Amino acid sequence: MGKGKRKNKPRAWSFIDLGSGDGELEQTLLEAQSAVDDAMLYRPTDKPHLHCTVLLNMSEDDDLLRIREACAGMGAAHIRIEVSSLAVSTVDRIKDAHVVALVAVLSSPDLRRLKDSFLAGADDGTVETHDPYRSEGHI
Repeated sequence: MGKGKRKNKPRAWSFIDLGSGDGELEQTLLEAQSAVDDAMLYRPTDKPHLHCTVLLNMSEDDDLLRIREACAGMGAAHIRIEVSSLAVSTVDRIKDAHVVALVAVLSSPDLRRLKDSFLAGADDGTVETHDPYRSEGHI
């Protein structure tokens, strides 16, 4: 789980690390990034930190237990993740710069099942807080 701070309140999120930078997806994204002038990059990097966020704002006492239970419910099965499409999108949440992102839209019924298992125990008011996009994931 990753950790960050927002207005002195800790927040945590869960994510799947998608590789060491040696795979075909990583190389494709690096090639796309290299076509953009460094001055235009919001965070220039030699290697992208490829991950797929699973759930956000996991700061309640029972969140860690619920994600562990959801993972255990998946058994020993691997979670299959495929890229269904690529898109370019403006990042509206960053206000101090014009940021455009290359987005890999994912297809993963397994990941959706894991999220839904976790969300089954969430209060109705927190479902969107944990999973605002209600999708199978993106990079």
